[in-house]
Amino acid sequence: MIRVLLLLGLIIGLSFPCRGEIYSYRDQNGHLVLTDAPQNGRRVHRKRHQPRTSNKNTRKDRNTHSLMSRNHEINRLVEKYAVLYDLDERLLYAVIRAESDYDQNAVSRKGAMGLMQLMPKTGKQYGVRNFFDPEENIRAGAKHLRALLDRYFGDTKMALAAYNAGVTAVDRYNGVPPFKETRKYVSKILAMVNGEDNSGKTVSATSERSTIYRYTDAKGRICLTNIYPENVSGVQVVHQ
Repeated sequence: MIRVLLLLGLIIGLSFPCRGEIYSYRDQNGHLVLTDAPQNGRRVHRKRHQPRTSNKNTRKDRNTHSLMSRNHEINRLVEKYAVLYDLDERLLYAVIRAESDYDQNAVSRKGAMGLMQLMPKTGKQYGVRNFFDPEENIRAGAKHLRALLDRYFGDTKMALAAYNAGVTAVDRYNGVPPFKETRKYVSKILAMVNGEDNSGKTVSATSERSTIYRYTDAKGRICLTNIYPENVSGVQVVHQ
């Protein structure tokens, strides 16, 4: 069942930056509506919103630090290309740790090379000349990861699966392929990103929340849905 939230008035996004009263009710279509305006004649639920604390950011910073390399130059490059390609630093760090454990000279049995284990074809696509040069490798790997996230509308699981198994496999199964190696790879990286387990223990994907898409409908209402809206322009990913 498609779950859609229609956000009206001044309510934009998934969080409210200001302290205030939030009212919620169900419309005639059964959609949950959130608004900052009281609704006369409607049964509403009122909740006072409090600004978020910084605990989440503190945990995020601590988790990022735990994923970092001992090589300060590699950390500088990760930060540089995470900003350049609009990536979560934790995700980029986690991919490098899972792929090569920061060994810039790593070569896999399949021929993947360097910190982000780029295949020759992928490296060539992004103009890599020296696969063992940290900056060239991270630049190309980060750009490739950004391209995969864009391809799958911000779905991190699908992007990671494609990084590991290729886009053909992900497209064929319309999701994470049923390959043991790929599923373990995706779970391992998501666990590291979330700070749940940096040792590589598999985390069940069933506990992960769906990707949420945001768009504005023909009446100017801001809508959120966990199903990608077809034939709609200006779709944004607001939660993964």
